[in-house]
Amino acid sequence: MSQSFIFENPENFKHIIRLQNTNVEGKRVIVNALTAIRGIGRRMSHMICKVAKIDTTKRAGEIKDDTWELIGKIISEPEKYSIPEWFFNR
Repeated sequence: MSQSFIFENPENFKHIIRLQNTNVEGKRVIVNALTAIRGIGRRMSHMICKVAKIDTTKRAGEIKDDTWELIGKIISEPEKYSIPEWFFNR
């Protein structure tokens, strides 16, 4: 038996999001979807969602464009968003 999810707003749902030269799958939960980006693990993706104030139970396709821009800024310059240096994977 397989489980599926139902789109609440199918016209606003994005199946693929392009971020940091990586395709992020929209059907995955945001925390797991961010791990597709090189250098982002599960702990870092949780930290990004916490800083950006994103509900971690949402799917990546449900996130709005302005929030994706904020996520991109957080990934490229995490020190500006008070993420500690020891948390970086660099």
